[in-house]
Amino acid sequence: MRPGLLLLAVVAAALAAPAGARAVPGLQSGCVELGVAGSLVAVQATTRAEVLTRAGTFIGAGPGLAGIEMEVGYEHRAALDALLLLWDVSWQMPIGESGILPFVAVGGGVQQEWIGSFGETRAPVGVHVGFRGLAGTRAGIRAEYRFQRVLGDPASDYNQHTVLIGLSLFLRNGG
Repeated sequence: MRPGLLLLAVVAAALAAPAGARAVPGLQSGCVELGVAGSLVAVQATTRAEVLTRAGTFIGAGPGLAGIEMEVGYEHRAALDALLLLWDVSWQMPIGESGILPFVAVGGGVQQEWIGSFGETRAPVGVHVGFRGLAGTRAGIRAEYRFQRVLGDPASDYNQHTVLIGLSLFLRNGG
């Protein structure tokens, strides 16, 4: 089976609601999110691609949920490659019974960059805002904007803006 068809089959199976599932999607305390996200930016002759995998869990926090996530990513820009390890703490609250959960997160991590055999370590820290759109209790989409201050650059610390789109599977989310 082609990889694209396999991915489509996995997403379709995840979106299929189990018998007796609640009609309105949402996240429950103790739920686990597994996801993949990506970003592709092309400006004139320069292209930047980023792919992240993430895992996180949620606990009740007042009227919403607090989340703890870890992400592992890979970024490629021209001759530069980077591996990322990021941690985030988030807070999300559903909008009524729509299945839309806006969130805000803060976090940071380690970014190892290299060109050939030359490498540097940087520390991105910042804030993320976005939303999850749930399709049932098991899957959804996620879109977010990230503002990060990248510390530890030999020339000067710099700001980084990223928009990511991804898919998430939810485990232990009722239904």
